[in-house]
Amino acid sequence: MINLLAAVVLNGLCVFTVAFMLVTLNGPWDVFKLLREKAGIQHDADGNHIVVANKFFAKLLDCVWCTGTWVSAGVSLFTIMIMGEKWYLWFYVWLASIAIAGLWNRMVMHEG
Repeated sequence: MINLLAAVVLNGLCVFTVAFMLVTLNGPWDVFKLLREKAGIQHDADGNHIVVANKFFAKLLDCVWCTGTWVSAGVSLFTIMIMGEKWYLWFYVWLASIAIAGLWNRMVMHEG
């Protein structure tokens, strides 16, 4: 049980971090920004999303929760293969990443 809890918490942090990077950060050499632009998202001079195309990948990369869903599937698949955990681990990891995203929004993004 402890292993499952540790896997959920650590993978949840991993999923949130990767999803947050893909959706909001420019990354080194603007690699994440270029990825979002290739998907159909346009940015203003400050790097904020201004136009999101009506395409699957553009909508996917516009939302931390949406991106987190697919990132959690990949991370959980890797964890299931390595640790031999149950198939429903991805759902717990996704919920953990959503909880972290909610805390992040509450504590960091709205502190002003």
